[in-house]
Amino acid sequence: MQNKPVINIVTAGDRYNYGDVLYAVVMSEYIKKYEPEIYNNYNILHYGIIKSDLTSVGGIETLPIKQLYNCVFAEKSMTVVAGGQVIGANIEVLFKFLKKNKLTLYADLFRYFLFSKIGKDRGDLLVRRFCCKHKFPYIISAESLSSSCIIAYSNVGGSVASDETQAVENIKRADYFSVRDTLSFKENKKYRDDIILTPDAAVIMSDVFPREKLDIEVSKAVRAVKGRYIAIQFSLSYYRQHTQEIVSTLTDFKKKYKGINIVLVPIGYAILHDDLIALKELKIKIPEAIFIEKLTIKEIMYLISGSELCIATSLHGIVTAMSYSVPYIALGAHNSSTKLDEFVNTWGCEPYNHTMPISKLFDYYDNRLKYDKALKDNAKYQLSLAKQNYDNLFALIK
Repeated sequence: MQNKPVINIVTAGDRYNYGDVLYAVVMSEYIKKYEPEIYNNYNILHYGIIKSDLTSVGGIETLPIKQLYNCVFAEKSMTVVAGGQVIGANIEVLFKFLKKNKLTLYADLFRYFLFSKIGKDRGDLLVRRFCCKHKFPYIISAESLSSSCIIAYSNVGGSVASDETQAVENIKRADYFSVRDTLSFKENKKYRDDIILTPDAAVIMSDVFPREKLDIEVSKAVRAVKGRYIAIQFSLSYYRQHTQEIVSTLTDFKKKYKGINIVLVPIGYAILHDDLIALKELKIKIPEAIFIEKLTIKEIMYLISGSELCIATSLHGIVTAMSYSVPYIALGAHNSSTKLDEFVNTWGCEPYNHTMPISKLFDYYDNRLKYDKALKDNAKYQLSLAKQNYDNLFALIK
């Protein structure tokens, strides 16, 4: 048994995908700044599906989730599943993103294929492989823990079908449950009446990582990106579908606004996240664009927070812009139903409360100052709700 009570923070922060890493980092900084008693009297441990160390890019070290199930906790310990589209995240999908290289991914894929050929359940293979108790590893089974512990879900997204009885029962039994968008609220409201709607916790980043603090924590190459610029990020799938429109729009932008740079900001670095491929291809077509391939999470924050406009398919690229009150274009088809659509529909202020095509660049750039106060007010509003969520959460152990 541990001498001190513990806060176990469970995230998808065992892979370098900007948004997944942010939750653990922002939550840890929030505790340090606003909950000094907890910071001094609790052990704070981070868990992912696998053991990892992303400190070199500004992330955290994670312990494997199998270790969580073998611990004996002191009184008033808490396990928090923090942020992300984790409710309903199936181990059969998740394991593809957990490998450090494609060789080990292919080895596991072969075992996965072989298991199915001999008539065994593939999900069961992966549950045993990662010791995560059931196929939804981020839905913590309290009965499977070695000792009692407060179970909470903070700023999560997603849902499970009602016939997933074990997962539904675990959701019902949790001590606290908050979600980050209206669709997740609606879907999980079926399982508990006390569900709370709250912004994505990463919106707190501008409070715990103000730009002046970031300025001394980024590389010289990143700090050298000065002057006026727009920040751009695309997923590979979006870029491949809209290449001609993207290139023509940005080329016309450079012709019209000769003093404004285009900075390409990769966000998804995890395996099967291919921002780098998309932005490398775009750099060839627009060679004057600024492109720094390797960025830490603080450098990503720095580049977006210093831009005049952020254009992204990444939810957390847009959350970063929201947090620092930067105008943005959340890329997508209007009235579609991706997690980015759901989030901006829930938390964006007019006219930033829906996704749109990149062709809107000129309108939104020309009118960016018109909505400056609305963006700042919205950032303050989201920050206050995110802090209230943490107040509610930590009240469980006070």
